[in-house]
Amino acid sequence: MSLRLKNQQDPKKTLGLNKETWARMLEMAEEYGWNPLGTVQPDRVAGEPDPAGYDPSSWSDGSSAGRLVLFEDALNLADALERAFLEHEPGPVQQDSLPPRTSPTAQPLGIGVIIAALEFCRDGAFWIENQA
Repeated sequence: MSLRLKNQQDPKKTLGLNKETWARMLEMAEEYGWNPLGTVQPDRVAGEPDPAGYDPSSWSDGSSAGRLVLFEDALNLADALERAFLEHEPGPVQQDSLPPRTSPTAQPLGIGVIIAALEFCRDGAFWIENQA
């Protein structure tokens, strides 16, 4: 199963990720100082963030419309991903991927994935949508 992240202002700007990569990326961002605000349901865009958060499997309303990550939260997520990248930036002897933090058997997240995600988040608020 995969996700599509779609910029709120420019729906042509998208980023596709599988759910495992998304979950590991969020976990890494939290380890580097990101404090998630929560997502917003489509019918409550002006309301309070949804405590169900960023994991589509936890969305109990069965909505396929997705959730909105607010502007401030997207920028904070980008900042945390940038800190992770800078700490593990590849050098001449280092490998070109970030090591897994919590699961020694998980494949490391590629530097390119982190860069694509942080650049995407820098563009502001975005929707998280389930893809079949």
